[in-house]
This record gives sequence, C-alpha cells and structure tokens, in this order.
Amino acid sequence: MSDIHFISGLPRSGSSLLAAILRQNKRFEASIQSPVGYSLMALHQSLGGANEAKTFLTDHHRVLMLRGVLWSYYWDVPVEQVIFDNNRRWCANAALVAELFPDSKIICCVREPVKIVESIERLVRAHPLEVNAIFEFKPNTTVYERVKMLTLPTGLLGYAWNAFKDAYYAHHERLIIVEYAELAEYPRAVLARVHRELGYEPFEYDFAHIQQIPRAAEFDRSIGLPGLHNVDPTVAYRPHTSILPPDIATNLPKPFWQVKKVTTSSP
Repeated sequence: MSDIHFISGLPRSGSSLLAAILRQNKRFEASIQSPVGYSLMALHQSLGGANEAKTFLTDHHRVLMLRGVLWSYYWDVPVEQVIFDNNRRWCANAALVAELFPDSKIICCVREPVKIVESIERLVRAHPLEVNAIFEFKPNTTVYERVKMLTLPTGLLGYAWNAFKDAYYAHHERLIIVEYAELAEYPRAVLARVHRELGYEPFEYDFAHIQQIPRAAEFDRSIGLPGLHNVDPTVAYRPHTSILPPDIATNLPKPFWQVKKVTTSSP
C-alpha cells in the first residue's frame, strides 16, 4: 500500500499552497480538503453504541473498516505514490490517526489568528454579492459578527484552533508544524525540512510556477467564497496592512506553538 500522511492545522495558513507545491513531485498525491475525513468520522460514529449489532464488531473490524474508507477513496493512486490527505479533522483525531496509520505524520499548517481572520475578511469584502457557508449564508453581517462566528468552537477558526491545540499538546511527536510566513518566505528550506522529517529524498520544486489545484475553484464557488483555495503562481511573502478594528485584533488568541526556524541558508 501507499505511504499515507495528513495535512491539517489552521485555515488560511498555507495548506492549499503546500498541497500545490507537493503536487509538483510526481511521487506525491495531494489536494485541498478531501471528503475522506467527514466520511471516516461518519463511519466511526456508526460503529459505536448506536449500532444495534455492535456486539459483532471487534476493534480489528473497526480498524479495517475505517482504513478502508481512505484506501477506497485513493484506490486509483499507484502504490508507489505517497498520499497526503488534507482535512482539518485530522488534528482533532490524532489518536485515531495513530491507531489506523501508525507510520503517518500530520503536517500542521499554522498562522497567527489575527492574520487568518484578516485573510478571510479580505475574501469576504472582495465578493460582496456572495453569501457563503462559512457564515451560514447570512447576509447583513458586520465584521464583529463574522469574527464571532469564526471563533466559536464550531466555527471555521475556533474548531481548527482547538483541534490543533489538542494535537499539539497530546501528540506533538506526530506533528510537522509549518508556519505560513516561513513557507511563503523560505519555501525551499521549509520543503527540505518536510522531506527530512518524513524521510523522503530531496526534490527540486519550482516555486515560480505553482499551478492551481484541480477543482479547487469549483469547490470555492459551491460554498460561496471564490478564491478561498486559490494559490498565487509564485511563492512569495506579501505583507498586508491590517483591515481589522483594533479591538478585534487585540482580543484574538496569540500563537502558542514553537517551530524550528528556517533561513535562506538552511539546506
């Protein structure tokens, strides 16, 4: 079977960019959010106490059936390829990932929450005619309401933030943390580190010719937020002036993680 690893972490933190870069390596299979996480969690629930025939289920059955969701989805991927499945649910289920795929790692893409909220707010303001799934398709909202919805425990940022904290403190040894700013500014060094930590041979990526991920634009239109998974053709760090009211920026959570810093001289 193929090697399997996972991409997770925080929204608007470079997971689409990382997947687009990894796709240049013909040995790697990567994309934006896959349906595997949702499907696997639905099956996991059905194998629990609500199943009237649970008496006939052993842990061995559960492992095989849950693994089967992923392997069925990637059935057509050649066995020599490495799969990177992308979904924010993996951080919340790091223990389950370890049980099902003990040799796997979770690459966690992270970014300061204030930068994440700013990035989402720019997208919303760039498409004023759209209403989107992130904000429950509600029009007539202000930035204050949108930030509140984003940071709820079930919100786009709130859920991912709690899931990443859970994985960070309980399963740190299984994580590879990738800071968005460093990926954008030092992509060669960051990708070299990812390869080393995964145990794969180096690969010469072309950071000046990044291609869009197939069907990403279609996915974004379906949720009412065009450009959500868009990647620039050239990897570069582009600082922006804050568009958030100061009281919002001040009250957002601060980064708690530590990551090995890279520089342009890193191998």
